[in-house]
Amino acid sequence: MYLKTGLNCSPHPRGCSRLAEERPEGLALLPAPVSADARPATLTATAVVLGCLTPVWYRCAVSATDEWAAAVRALVNTGRKPLAESLGLVLPADIADERRMWTFVGKLSRLPYDDRAAALNPYRNAPPSGPSPT
Repeated sequence: MYLKTGLNCSPHPRGCSRLAEERPEGLALLPAPVSADARPATLTATAVVLGCLTPVWYRCAVSATDEWAAAVRALVNTGRKPLAESLGLVLPADIADERRMWTFVGKLSRLPYDDRAAALNPYRNAPPSGPSPT
C-alpha cells in the first residue's frame, strides 16, 4: 500500500509543493511500509533472515552450475567419436594425442586454408584401397 501524496503538479510557481506540507521531506515518495508505518523490528528481522539465506542461495547456484557443466561435458564426450568420423579423422588411442588433434581441428575451423592443416594428416582416415571410381 502506498501513501497518498496529494501531488498537484500545476503550472503554479510552487508546483508540487503540497508534498512538503503533508509529509516530511523524503518520506512522501516511499512506500508506506518503509516510510510511515514501518516497524524497525520487522525490517531488522527481514534483513537478518535474508542475510542468512544469501549463502544458501549462493551454494544452490554453484551446485546448479556444476551440474550443468557436467551435463555439457557428457554431451561433448558422447559426440567426440561421431564428430571425428564425420570429419574423416581417427581418434588416437592416447588422450594427449587426441587433445592435440582437437586443437588442430579448432585451429582449422578458425583459419581455413592454412598451411597448418597438414598437421591433421596423421589423424586422417586412410583413403579406401582399390580402384578409383573414374
